Amino acid sequence: MQRQRVIALLTAPALLASAMGFTMTAQAATPTTVTFWNAMSSGTLKPALNTLIAEFNRTHPTIRVVGVAEPDYGVLEQKLLASIAAGNPPVMSQAYENWVANFVNDGALVPLTSYIHGKNGLTPSQIKDFWSILWKDGQLKGVQWMIPFNKSDIVLYYNKTMFKQAGIKAPPATWPQFVQDAKKLTTGSHWGITFVPGTNASGGEEQFESMIAAWGGHVTNKSQTRLTIDTKAAIEPLTMFRDMVKAGTMKLSTGYGDQSDFGAQKAAMIIGTIAGYYYVKKADGGKFPMGIAMLPAGPKGIRTAIQGTDLVIYKHATAAQRAAAWTFMKWLTSPGPAAYWAVHTGYLPVTKTAYHHLAGYYKTHPNQGVAALQLKYGYFEPANPNWEHVADKIAQNVDACLLGKETPAQAMKLAQQEGQPILSGQP
Repeated sequence: MQRQRVIALLTAPALLASAMGFTMTAQAATPTTVTFWNAMSSGTLKPALNTLIAEFNRTHPTIRVVGVAEPDYGVLEQKLLASIAAGNPPVMSQAYENWVANFVNDGALVPLTSYIHGKNGLTPSQIKDFWSILWKDGQLKGVQWMIPFNKSDIVLYYNKTMFKQAGIKAPPATWPQFVQDAKKLTTGSHWGITFVPGTNASGGEEQFESMIAAWGGHVTNKSQTRLTIDTKAAIEPLTMFRDMVKAGTMKLSTGYGDQSDFGAQKAAMIIGTIAGYYYVKKADGGKFPMGIAMLPAGPKGIRTAIQGTDLVIYKHATAAQRAAAWTFMKWLTSPGPAAYWAVHTGYLPVTKTAYHHLAGYYKTHPNQGVAALQLKYGYFEPANPNWEHVADKIAQNVDACLLGKETPAQAMKLAQQEGQPILSGQP
């Protein structure tokens, strides 16, 4: 019943038009075309976004949104950089915060302030309806450049059957309990967790950052000009993971090997974003009941890195295209479409109203509701233009430590030394 309600919110154009302040108009002779570059090319993401685009085009005949899906974020970023350099970017796209910092420096984007507060803008109540942590993340130096879209946070996936067999009644609430549970879950050809160091979509660098935060640390200073990872708050959790690898309760993998091990019931737990929900669900194939829990708490509580991209508009587009892109952006993040997107992809509903629309759905699908409950413990990676390459250095040294090539203290010291020049923009 709840799912039918969500679909009704999406497919009732008159209701959506009224709620968002739109007026249905006759078909324009030449609709304004909005090219929307994205990386929603696999799993349930592509059909969900295509459905939303088709519904928007149907209910907004003066605008035609054309989605262009790239294979992954790496390809999308490179194509965006090339298009900006050539003076021919799309009208709008998905973008990570550190990409946006670069694009703003290049003068490629349009600040959204005039649209937000314009005639077709957002009311104060609509602005407040966005989760504040997601809304504020769209700002650089007090200017709103981004609107949140496909947002997720990091959660713990666990095999309920394996937990029951090990005599464990609930997922671990703290990291020390996590270590003990992993030990209980390790027997013969089965082990506690598979972990993927790295910075890809299933990688562990962001997960390691969450642990640093749970130990009370920060990856950079407040101005994001200095790395601060050569600290006890980073060394202690890395030591914990290294000891688990030595004990055999944690296995390392690459790519999406963690999902494969979890689906094959070799690993009882994996850590990843809620955006991976449908991929993990596909990997387990319904062979066992899967649970999702908040990340365990460290000495300073629960912390989780918020992942995913935002929506931006490019300056190169015409005024009409920019206005049309804003109309689509506003519609896409409104309660009905946002709720539909969350149900069909696993991503977070970006507004409180969309979340409330899904209250009944989350009661019958509690796994998908965990990430939204965890938002209050969320934080964002630095929006420094060079952060992506700094994160690579951190990941390389974390990997080296877990493979026994460096001690935790050496790994963090080297990550600090190698990452700082990159953070500072030095060649």
